[in-house]
Order: sequence, then C-alpha cells, then structure tokens
Amino acid sequence: MVDLLAAEGQRAEGVGKGTTDKEKRAWKRWCEYCSIIQNDYDIYLQDLSPEFRTRLFVAFAAALRRRHFS
Repeated sequence: MVDLLAAEGQRAEGVGKGTTDKEKRAWKRWCEYCSIIQNDYDIYLQDLSPEFRTRLFVAFAAALRRRHFS
C-alpha cells in the first residue's frame, strides 16, 4: 500500500506547471468553442451521437489549426 501512495505522489510531482497550463488553456478554448457554436449546455458531449461527436472534434481541431483562438 505504501508503494501505491508513493507512486501516486511521484506521478503528481512529475506533472510540471507547463503541462498544467496547457491543459487549462485547451479546456478554456474548448469551452469557448462550445459557446461559439451554442453548445455550452453540453460541453462533455454526452447528448450527441458518436458520429457527430467525432465531427465536432474535427471542427474544433480545424479551428485550432486556423488559430481561431490565438
């Protein structure tokens, strides 16, 4: 049990500030994108079909590539 707790602590220490900042930025952009497409009520996409979910992710990736959020 001690090994499991130690491993969890080491894992948490291994995540740097840069990684945390990138995760926060990506989540902020996703929430902003959902607001733009008027989907702020379902940001986790639970009510959408798998096919539409995939299409939405592709559209979001395209918006990121176009630097829509820069």
